[in-house]
Amino acid sequence: ANQNAVGTPEYIWMAPYEGTLDCTECPSTRAFPGTSILYELYGIDENGCEYTHKFYVYVEKDRIIAVPTGFTPNGDNTNDILRVHGKNGTIVKRFQIFDRWGELLYQEGDFPINSETIGWDGTFRGQPANGGVYIWYLVVEYEDGMEEAFRGHTTLIR
Repeated sequence: ANQNAVGTPEYIWMAPYEGTLDCTECPSTRAFPGTSILYELYGIDENGCEYTHKFYVYVEKDRIIAVPTGFTPNGDNTNDILRVHGKNGTIVKRFQIFDRWGELLYQEGDFPINSETIGWDGTFRGQPANGGVYIWYLVVEYEDGMEEAFRGHTTLIR
């Protein structure tokens, strides 16, 4: 930035990538970062003094994923299916259920989170699985393209 002939201050906002600031030559600006980012403001005041300020903007994403800790596949239409819950717009890339010996009992993928039609019904090879603790593993993809893996356990109650 250069001081103009009348001594008016000038400003330059800098970002590591384009499109996150609404004005790069204003005294103030609005930022629209998709991820955490470091912005820099370079300026010259009315006396010709140069200065630089750095601003780190931390972006916290609302990334909520939940799998119930138990379910009761007994045909009463309440908690009969083990489903993945979370923020709409998230895609479940992989959802797997394992028994305590590590055998894969159920697998599904590429479906929207909170799906009412996809989930484990507590069966294996067409037969009701025994009551007990089962391990689940899932990979989700958020709206911004970021993927994250989760694992946990649920209790099948008969």
